[in-house]
Amino acid sequence: MSIEGYRLSPQQLRLWRLQGKNQALRVQALMRIEGSPRPGALEHAVARLVARHEVLRTRFPSLPGLDVPVQEIVASGEVEWDRVDFRTFPAATREERARAHFQQVGQRAFALGTGPLLRVSLMTLDTGHHLLGLVVPALCADAATLRRFCSELQRDHAGQAQEPAQDGEPASHLSFSEWQNELRAELTEHDHPAATFWEKHGTTAGATVTLPFEAPANAAQAFDPASLELTLNGEQLSRLDAAARELGCTLEGLLIATWSAELWKLTGQTDLVLGLQSDGREHEELAEVAGPLSRWVPLRVRLDAAQPLGELALQIQQEQREALEWQRYYVWPSTDGERVPGRDFPAIGFRWEDLPETPHKGTGEIRLESTRAYVDQSKLCLCCTRMRSTLTLELQYDRSLFPLAAAEQVLGQLEALLEQLSRAPRARLDGLDPVSPRERARLLVDFNATAREHPAHCVHTWIEEQASRHPDRVALVYEERTLTYAQLDTWANRVAHALRRRGVGPEMRVGLCLNRSLEIMVGILAVLKSGGAYVPLDPGQPRQRLAGLLDDIQAKVLLTQKRLRETVPEAEGREVLCLDEEATFAGEPTRAPRGGALPEHPAYVLFTSGSTGRPKGVVVEHRQLHNYVASMMERLDLPEGAAYATVSTFSADLGNTVIFPALCHGGTLHVISAERVSDPAAFVEYVQRNPIDVLKIVPSHLRALASAGTAGALLPRQRLVLGGEATPRAWAEQLQAQAPGCQIYNHYGPTETTVGVMTFRLDSSRPFAAVSTLPLERPVDNTQVYVLDARLRPVAVGMTGELYIGGAALARGYLNRPDLTAQSFLPDPFSATPGARMYRTGDLARHLPGGPLEHLGRADNQVKYHGYRIELNELRHALNQHPQVRDSVVMLKRDTNGNEVLVAYYVSRQEQERDQLRAFLAERLIEEVLPNVYVHLKKLPLTLNGKVNYEALPSLDEARRRQRSQLVAPRTPVEATLAGIWCQVLNLKEVSVTDNFFSVGGDSILGILVVSKANQAGLKLTPRQLFKHQTLAELASVATQAPASPADEGPLTGPLPLTQIQRWFLEQEVPDLDGWGIVVPLEARQPLDPSRLQQALTALLHHHDVLRLRVTRNGSGWEALMAPPSAPMPFTRIDLSSVPDALLKERFQELGHELQAGLRLNGGPVVTTALLELGPHRPSRLMIAAHRLVVDGVSWRVLFEQLQLAYEQLGEGGVCQLPPRTTSVRAWLERLQGYADSPRLREEFAHWISQGKGQPRPLPVEHPGTMLPTSLERELTHSLLPEESRLLLNELPGAYRCEIGELLIATLAWTLREWTGHPEVLLDIEGHGREDVFEDVDLSRTVGWLTSLYPVRLTPERAGPSATVRTVKEQLRSVPNRGLGYGVLRYLSPDPEFRAQLARAPQAEVLFRYVGQYHLSGPWFTVLDHPEQRSPTRQHKLAVIARVADGQFHVTWYFSAAMHEPATVERLSAQYLDTLRTLLAERGAPERQVFAPSDFPLAGLDQAKLDKLLGKLKK
Repeated sequence: MSIEGYRLSPQQLRLWRLQGKNQALRVQALMRIEGSPRPGALEHAVARLVARHEVLRTRFPSLPGLDVPVQEIVASGEVEWDRVDFRTFPAATREERARAHFQQVGQRAFALGTGPLLRVSLMTLDTGHHLLGLVVPALCADAATLRRFCSELQRDHAGQAQEPAQDGEPASHLSFSEWQNELRAELTEHDHPAATFWEKHGTTAGATVTLPFEAPANAAQAFDPASLELTLNGEQLSRLDAAARELGCTLEGLLIATWSAELWKLTGQTDLVLGLQSDGREHEELAEVAGPLSRWVPLRVRLDAAQPLGELALQIQQEQREALEWQRYYVWPSTDGERVPGRDFPAIGFRWEDLPETPHKGTGEIRLESTRAYVDQSKLCLCCTRMRSTLTLELQYDRSLFPLAAAEQVLGQLEALLEQLSRAPRARLDGLDPVSPRERARLLVDFNATAREHPAHCVHTWIEEQASRHPDRVALVYEERTLTYAQLDTWANRVAHALRRRGVGPEMRVGLCLNRSLEIMVGILAVLKSGGAYVPLDPGQPRQRLAGLLDDIQAKVLLTQKRLRETVPEAEGREVLCLDEEATFAGEPTRAPRGGALPEHPAYVLFTSGSTGRPKGVVVEHRQLHNYVASMMERLDLPEGAAYATVSTFSADLGNTVIFPALCHGGTLHVISAERVSDPAAFVEYVQRNPIDVLKIVPSHLRALASAGTAGALLPRQRLVLGGEATPRAWAEQLQAQAPGCQIYNHYGPTETTVGVMTFRLDSSRPFAAVSTLPLERPVDNTQVYVLDARLRPVAVGMTGELYIGGAALARGYLNRPDLTAQSFLPDPFSATPGARMYRTGDLARHLPGGPLEHLGRADNQVKYHGYRIELNELRHALNQHPQVRDSVVMLKRDTNGNEVLVAYYVSRQEQERDQLRAFLAERLIEEVLPNVYVHLKKLPLTLNGKVNYEALPSLDEARRRQRSQLVAPRTPVEATLAGIWCQVLNLKEVSVTDNFFSVGGDSILGILVVSKANQAGLKLTPRQLFKHQTLAELASVATQAPASPADEGPLTGPLPLTQIQRWFLEQEVPDLDGWGIVVPLEARQPLDPSRLQQALTALLHHHDVLRLRVTRNGSGWEALMAPPSAPMPFTRIDLSSVPDALLKERFQELGHELQAGLRLNGGPVVTTALLELGPHRPSRLMIAAHRLVVDGVSWRVLFEQLQLAYEQLGEGGVCQLPPRTTSVRAWLERLQGYADSPRLREEFAHWISQGKGQPRPLPVEHPGTMLPTSLERELTHSLLPEESRLLLNELPGAYRCEIGELLIATLAWTLREWTGHPEVLLDIEGHGREDVFEDVDLSRTVGWLTSLYPVRLTPERAGPSATVRTVKEQLRSVPNRGLGYGVLRYLSPDPEFRAQLARAPQAEVLFRYVGQYHLSGPWFTVLDHPEQRSPTRQHKLAVIARVADGQFHVTWYFSAAMHEPATVERLSAQYLDTLRTLLAERGAPERQVFAPSDFPLAGLDQAKLDKLLGKLKK
């Protein structure tokens, strides 16, 4: 059948290209109907609308031979009606449900070729109250068209349709379409003025903008539009109108200029391309055309900091006028395929609309609520609607890129700028301040509310207290040598007396030229006791540099070791003492010297890099050091008596984070040798023999040590502090997954501010902004951090400024350098303290929404390299001293492996030998900061103004190519192996056996990687060998075959004991045992190869024995065994490409239940998988269903990480090689069975019996006499608001000095007490169960259900929730080993009486679990949050599961209707959240602060003594 078809208009053609497949580009409107529609009147009004407008009767069929459809207008159009009655739902939820339903209606794709193309949704909320929605394809209408349709519906429904003027024939869109095509054809004419204009102004290059706090682009992430509104009226709007008149511009022009200025401040881009939206109805005859006329035109804005904003507004206004004059000839370009902001539509948009005072509101029954075009996916669009007395600013944003807090910041900053402009319209751009007074107070005051009273103290007296309290406890360990606290104190006292006799006292400096050893810690403590300031000097640095530093400090005494004595430069008037010469100190007193330093005296001097080539000595006083140590001990909640390790040089302050807290807190400090900290195998061997609880290390150092795949073995048991350089977020999250029991902190601070001033704890339950590195949070005690602009004004959230630090952390200044001190230590304009200073760090930073701060690198020529702060000018100064070098420049670059490389570009007549240049610098600089690559230039490239043109310098690849020697290929297998490793580590295509490792880009950190990979390849090497034999040939000559690694015991089969939690689960006699599974969905981030995916999944099945578990029941009970690894992973491919988006969620749930139904404990499988393929434009999903008996939360993390690895390895025919197995479940249970009979665990028995002492009052039930239900079949979930959730996760734990889990348990205890009226609450708590009770057990990659479940008896306080938190956290902290022992004693103890007594003890009726939130994402998959599949227990009357998802805190209550009415649980859940809100409200109130003994671990107080002391302090 032939049809009469017409061409698409240029706008329609663009929309068609953008639409692609399964894309519902649409325009929709929502109206409210008050009263009951007359029967048939609404349907009649809609029918008239369709008959009147040809665009509603237009179809878009595709014809043979054409790439795009045509327009066909039919005589009568169809309407798709959608009628839904929401009166069956609770009144409070009806409107929300109706709006969500309408969104789903709009998201369904239209049948563009056949129709219908008008969708009408009538949603009944109540009698006489309805919502009416219209949805039209974007090919048929724009927002202005839809508003017209709504207006006509209002008139028709009100019976006003017969007015001739209003019912005339509307203008034809078909005619407009043909006219537009003719105009486009005109552009091909030679020298057409429109073509000339748009050739010059129509480029969209530069339209791509990346905003702060913007999430990384993810093709799998759907566009998620949202909006915020701000209405200006009254005096504020009048002032803006007056400002525009004064400047001679329109208010629209002023708004565009202000919007541009804010974007400039947010991005730093001075050349922006905005999308200016026009409705396309530029002529009066087009005003009534219905159809898609709206268009974007590009508006280029160039900004200059010195330009007045009014001048910018006039400039923009002129360019806007010209662009709109030629708009009919312009269509924003688009391409097929994935849509990209800035290319296919504006990344940033602006729209202005003038409307009558009550646009389309109607006076009858129908009232327009909103219109929205879902067409272009701009990141941000400012939509301004001007009525006579109001100006509404609507910020439309993509929720998949920006959190709500970020959008609120953008709109708030715009409001602040407009307020400033309304009062000072002639302000320059650089004078504009987008910080409102409220925001200013938050940034300067709230963020810096760190005041804390610390008693005046010196750290050495703190250490003396530990020596008197724990004299026999080991204080220091270096290799096989140890010192107890008494021995350390005695030795240090003797040295201190010797120093005193030589005139050392306050304001005097003592040099320490010592290697890492026991002696260096003795020397530090001795100097502090003497009253002097210690100055650590690295004995490995060039002698010339060392002599210069000694001259600077003018020390009368230098402490060293006998073996270093000859390397120390001599000087008149300086005495050198060797700490390992006992005779020197034998006659000195063993008691501490009297008197000594006061808090304001110097404690130490550390040298940092100087821009003039001369290092600067930073003088840190005792009061600053004490403030830091006290703050960090509390901030990191460091455990008393723990094992600490320092792995960095003592000549920098990186290690002070552990050195002083370790000794001030009664811990053991392990001083790790330089050789060990550069050898992964040696370091792992050490920490396996000497488990470490707390480690501070530079991220690049740890990454190099972990290159052998041993990260889990390297990590400390309790605290990992990363500092010295930026910490990659993804890598840190991988570390956390490998060591879930270890708290990971990011730490920042210059030496001038005493080690560090800011921390950030990585916590999967606390969402934070999408940044690539770990951010930072609130400063340490008594310290202020400011992010300021060039005028020393606070910059707004998201905007970049320079970091300044004030308060108690500031060092005194630079030694004997008052000029430099004055330049860097400035008066603090924000402090009320006379003489207060702030330090200018030179670091760039910005505040992120929600509180954290992001470090953005340097503002000057200083860099951080492997933890060392380097002035590149110091390296340049040293290189320029070479007699053949005329000039040079040094840059820090990054290769494609992500490794940092120092490149020296030098100018000389002839090229110099790189080894000779390196040796020259080695006499002046420490080894760690020597450049890796040296490039000869005839001259340095310069810019037009005579400065070095860094962009014109050779690239890193070119630099490496230039310095290559003649290639000598590997001649032996060992050389070939090492050559391959060098190429991989250094990112080189080839190497010569004559190449020097350090000359082709190597450094000490990369050397660790080389040693690690060599050992993996079967070659035995040490870092020391690499430093001694630096060419590839030399290194190959000393490499030996590594001893064979212990063989992997391979897959285990046969009988397997049941874990405690498995026994608990099976004794419940659950029905339908096979169906108790958990389904985890993974979203693909890239297209997947199904065959390769099944291979990867099968590798997991064969690698992890528990995934092949079989469980049967016989006469003697339950038995488990592991099947052999023979069959592949069950894997199904399911095509869901035809399922519309609106139905996917329901289909996912159905498939999840089907997967669960396929699990079989007896014969298997206990794990099954399905790949859900959703078509080319939607990401696939992988569903993994596993039986409850085989996996826990830690296991899911392990499986996720190894699935990524296996899939990656199998690419391009690769072989899957998963990391070695850690301790098997079988071995773990064998150890636990032995542990069950140990004296240590028997001692716990009394604790666990006491938890069940006395029968607790049963929970109230509505149906007395009911037995425990077979399942908790009902569930109810309530949530906190996003901002409340942020405060709960980020601020409440710090305010109450406890973990989030302790807070949530305390809140539950209080809620249950208020409900039951009983003073005691007995709860069952779930923990991860992987406690560190055996030194030789590693469960970091072990898959299985190892969860612990244990009872706690809690006593909520009558005084209220705050007091309850204090009491409950103490009771929780008294639980031994986080509850592991309870399950071991109850189910594994060989003593039947122990098992019987615990089984008979009263059982808790409420189960609690806090699951936190998984943030698992990798290159191939992202784990999506998923709720509990079934009720988690049938031995309890209630189960409470708390979690965080999408930034919101949710709590789910599982209950049975046979016991409790839903209304009762509703009240309980509401009271639980209200109690959390009470804690949030009281968190900052001093009168509500409550303290517990564990808050003051050094005081040794019980609660009664603490309360008494606090009472005295308050008086």
